[in-house]
This record gives sequence, C-alpha cells and structure tokens, in this order.
Amino acid sequence: MNTQKTLKQARDEIDCEDDLQAWMKSGMESNGWTVLREVKARNSNYRADIVAKHEDIGVVGIECKYVTGGSIVAGHASRQIIEKYAGKKFFQWNVDVWGVCLFGREYRPKQMVYEKRQREARRQIATTKRILNGLGIGYVTTDNDWLMMQFLPSGRDVHIPLFGVDSDLNNERVDIERITELIDERRP
Repeated sequence: MNTQKTLKQARDEIDCEDDLQAWMKSGMESNGWTVLREVKARNSNYRADIVAKHEDIGVVGIECKYVTGGSIVAGHASRQIIEKYAGKKFFQWNVDVWGVCLFGREYRPKQMVYEKRQREARRQIATTKRILNGLGIGYVTTDNDWLMMQFLPSGRDVHIPLFGVDSDLNNERVDIERITELIDERRP
C-alpha cells in the first residue's frame, strides 16, 4: 500500500482479500499492534489471515473474507476459527480473542445508493454480528472511520479498537477480561 495514501483512500480501493489484509495490517500497525499475516499455527498447515499483538490489549486473530456473495461466508469463517485455529499457538502467541472481518458491497452500507438496500445491508450486518458473537467470535467493523472488534451486548467495554481510519484510537479503554468472559460463555 502506498504510504502517501490515507487509510480511508486505501479502504476505498480494496478489491480482494489480500488488499483487505494489507489495509488492516497497515492501520493496526499505526495503532501500536505487531501484525503477522498468513501465519501458520504451530504444528499445523492452517494459516490465520491476521494474528496481532498489542502490549496493552493482548493477542487477537482475525479471519478476513472479501465477500462477493451472501453472508454464508461468515459461517465458513467461524468454522475455520473454531475447528482449525482456536487453542493453537501462532508465532509463540496464544490468541486471546478471534474475530471475523467481512468486507464487500454488502458490508459497506454507507456506499450503497438506495435506501432500501442500505436497510437490508444493516439488517444483514446486525444478524451476522449476533451469530458470530453467539459463537464467541468478534465482528470486525469496516464501514466506519475506525476498525473495531465488537462483541454483544454492545457497549464500550466489549469492543477492541484496532485502528482509526485517519484518526487516533489510543485513548480507548479495553476490558479484555469482560470480553474473554463473554467468549468463554459462548464458545462451543
């Protein structure tokens, strides 16, 4: 990614999953994360899209999906996390929290022209977030000026700020204990 571009401009140019991962890596690193892409789990051939560590927060894993079709992709991503990644070490790191980042036309409602399509997209996003959170997996936003991993019930104490799109998120407080409690309650 061209370092002269803003993160917002770069987001608008994402055309595939590789672009999405590069954008997220760049943004997260600008917010103090150490980010690894396409990293293999120890003693496994499975690779997680993003595994990142923040000194104040811990280690997060993110499965990225560039969505060109329906929301069934969220189900595939959650199965990958639960069946292949959960409980594995990545580069000496135990992942504390997993999330799914869906990106594509359906998951960027602000860019939709028609109001009816925007309402449908918002409903689809809300449903996807509830399903993922019900499995103990965070929903990673992409349609605002910040990237957050969110858990339900919604609230400032149950989100993890990954980075701000052309803004600073360093003052956000994260209650990682509350988030891991929610995950433990829900994870199959």
